[in-house]
Amino acid sequence: MSHVVQFAIPTVDRLLGRTSKENQHGIEVESGTVSICIEGADGTGKSVMALHLAAAYACKAQRKHRVVYVGTDLSLSRAKVIWKNFALDYPSFRCKDPFTHAFLKDYQSADVPNGVGPIQLQPLNPIDALPPELVDEDADQAHFVWYVDLASSTAGDDWGFVNRLVASLLPPPANAQPHLVIVDSVDGLESFAGRRDVHGHRRTRRARSAQLLRTAAGKSHLALLVEGSRFTGRTPEEFAADAVIRVGFRTEGDYSARTIQVEKVRGQMHVRGQHDFTIRAGEGSTTGTMRNPDDPPVAQPKGTNCSQRQDQIMDVFGPLFDVAQPTGDTSRPPWQSYLHVFHSVHLRSREIMEGKVPDSADRQGHGLAPIRCAGFGVRYLDDLLWHSASTPALRDGDEYGLPVDAPTALIGEDGTYKSRLARAFLGQAFHPDNTRGTSDTLSTAAVLLTTRDINESEVRSYLSWHLAENDADGVATAIVGKPDGIYKDRVLCRRLEMHQLSGSALIHIVQSVVKKAQAAIFADAVPEDRKKRAAEGWRMRLV
Repeated sequence: MSHVVQFAIPTVDRLLGRTSKENQHGIEVESGTVSICIEGADGTGKSVMALHLAAAYACKAQRKHRVVYVGTDLSLSRAKVIWKNFALDYPSFRCKDPFTHAFLKDYQSADVPNGVGPIQLQPLNPIDALPPELVDEDADQAHFVWYVDLASSTAGDDWGFVNRLVASLLPPPANAQPHLVIVDSVDGLESFAGRRDVHGHRRTRRARSAQLLRTAAGKSHLALLVEGSRFTGRTPEEFAADAVIRVGFRTEGDYSARTIQVEKVRGQMHVRGQHDFTIRAGEGSTTGTMRNPDDPPVAQPKGTNCSQRQDQIMDVFGPLFDVAQPTGDTSRPPWQSYLHVFHSVHLRSREIMEGKVPDSADRQGHGLAPIRCAGFGVRYLDDLLWHSASTPALRDGDEYGLPVDAPTALIGEDGTYKSRLARAFLGQAFHPDNTRGTSDTLSTAAVLLTTRDINESEVRSYLSWHLAENDADGVATAIVGKPDGIYKDRVLCRRLEMHQLSGSALIHIVQSVVKKAQAAIFADAVPEDRKKRAAEGWRMRLV
């Protein structure tokens, strides 16, 4: 049966490659089974990714297949914590990627309809006989992921137990998907194995892994988690597996960032190279009183079937989300954790080169007078810059200033008022001459990315001061008199952390705040057409 194996983490699935199925990324399986090797050092997120894979595969509509998770290092109690924090018990309703939600307008996960129960981690004792529900072909597996906790109890010969477990699974019917077995990790099976098997024969790790792969072939996908790093060399599982994902750490100075790299996916094109990724608790972060759009709060799924009481998530800004917690389950946090990959600059550039990113509005020709200009509001300085080619009656923006479709670098020594000029440039976006084209559906916005300890309300005060100073007729003073009503949600400030920030992470921040500014410009009715958004791009100023 043709299907796609996915982690249900869109940014991870994107790295595995595009499938023949429309708008789907992952590992495409026409027939048979695939083997996946996830390699990385401790703390790199291997188990988190593996549990995502188990939850995504368990929620398939057709459920004649089994999902078995063998944990040799991760105990069942710790696995349940991850399971709830990431809302993996409701994989169809959890928020998979908070940055694809209608231009960052809504971060909340979907409501769980009545009658939909959670997918549970079902304990499977390695000492007891295998339950009929696991080996019975007609048993319904809609709400189970079988969990073998070898970290708390052992079967003696753990390698032999895993082989017998896989061998006991019946081959799936012709119209059903294969089973899925995840081993976390192979090194845990090796801990007490020794160099000889139970029959006294010498067995290498590669021979044991190959035997497990042959046992699973044709009836079960196999995911093997391997502890290792770039310093320990290649492991035997890497050579035998159909797909290899390497996770690790990238250290710069005193800061350590997680990285992910897809080394191979047999039979299909995948995205190469190293990409940074992060695992967040979902609580979000703020700059002053403004929530950072690149690190939004994400709430757990809610529904009347899983709670009899409604709680509101409260923070320093008041109610954020109406949230339901399962009755009697106080261990579930109100926030949903998530994993996100910052795709590298090379991948973004490649997508533009291949035409996967739609063209924007027509750009202004080099060497020609710009159609729109963005000035500083400083008379003699603006006179030295470009002059708009538009007639006054049709002009959008300033008469003199910088071209709106080209970046400009403001370079100077300390004490040369670079920051003050930058604030004057941002404030000019709200000058009456530039807001005459605004309406209930279109407005202007200003975005400031800074390393200074400043927040959005302070930026608005600075911009008001610049407008009042530069308006000789006093028109701006009337607008400045109500800064909260005029500039609220239209001035965005993002304070950057003081650590080694990769290029891909910085682009993610810029992209997120630009989307948030677009929502302010279009009054939350952001058009899907890229050209329509680009045509109104002159209304936004970014420093």
